[in-house]
Amino acid sequence: MNDSNYSNYFSTHFNTLHDNSNHEFSLFEKYYRKNYEHILNDQFNARILDIGCGLGHFLHYLEANGFKNYVGIDLSPEIVDVCRKSSYFNGKNVHNASVLQYLKSSKKKFDFIIMNDVIEHIPYDEIIPTIKLIKTKMKRKGILIIKVVNASNPITGSASRYNDFTHTVGFTEESLKQVAKISGFTKVKIVPQDIWVFNPVINFIGIFAQYILNVIFRSLNLLYGRKTATIFTKDIIAIVEND
Repeated sequence: MNDSNYSNYFSTHFNTLHDNSNHEFSLFEKYYRKNYEHILNDQFNARILDIGCGLGHFLHYLEANGFKNYVGIDLSPEIVDVCRKSSYFNGKNVHNASVLQYLKSSKKKFDFIIMNDVIEHIPYDEIIPTIKLIKTKMKRKGILIIKVVNASNPITGSASRYNDFTHTVGFTEESLKQVAKISGFTKVKIVPQDIWVFNPVINFIGIFAQYILNVIFRSLNLLYGRKTATIFTKDIIAIVEND
């Protein structure tokens, strides 16, 4: 991965997407609780690695919900600097390192490894070696969670793929599962995300509209002969178990 693209990643791009506000952290906490709580399953002593932790939204979720044994890494020194000054989580647990650097130097094994909006930044020819290395750093029955933009979404898929110059590849439920299996995993589940953590009115409208669009998208894909495309949410989540 080209580190130079991330030396000023926060000031040239990431700060246009996130305002680092209390409201934003509150929404993300609700989002992770809705989508990940059942996976972490109150394993408060679990060792957790957040790869590409960004501004620490997931780390805040962990801190706020009783998980203390976590580490975050990010390739951007600017972002790590912001994290270390954060009042939302323990910034001392955040390190400036690439995933390959950190995992090759670490002797620890993890119960959970998280990749939220990270795998699409990894150069194509480094994706499989990276996931294989991650597998070696997971405990038996450990869980790898990969969240990535969904290229199958006809509305947001293309824009999400190309709205960041450092994105290298897009994923669908089929290709994300394929990557996990090529990397040696056999227990792989791809699920839709649930983004409806706003007020009840917005949630109701969003859920209803999403249902209608899913029916339309699914029907069109079936007509086109693409039977394996079943998830059309903005992002998809892979839950991968190390057996």
